[in-house]
Amino acid sequence: MMKIVYRDESGEVEVENDPVLNKYIDYSAIKSYLNHVISLLRDLMSKRKSVSSMKFNDQDLFESNDFSKLMIYAITKYRDIITGDIQKGIVTKDLIINRIANIDENTARQIMQLLGIASGPEKSETNSI
Repeated sequence: MMKIVYRDESGEVEVENDPVLNKYIDYSAIKSYLNHVISLLRDLMSKRKSVSSMKFNDQDLFESNDFSKLMIYAITKYRDIITGDIQKGIVTKDLIINRIANIDENTARQIMQLLGIASGPEKSETNSI
């Protein structure tokens, strides 16, 4: 099932449910693009064991085993989506606190600040990731 939504400052419209707009949807083109994306993902998954390095800002993350800068970058890039999901109740603050409980304190603190979560992470014995 596919959901197509048009969103702007005035609101949101589910295009596939609007008979006037629905006739303009090119489902075959969308299906073609999605099949291409699925094919690329399958190809990537089949080669995942052959990845020998992953670089971020000219640093090999596998070599340094330090993914904190990449985590901060990703949280910063998707902060609006994550905070929106927190406000909608899709993601809870407790879930985020549990997920970052076992990473270094500095990175955890930065993530909490970026997401506007007041209390710091409490260390947990379980890793729920």
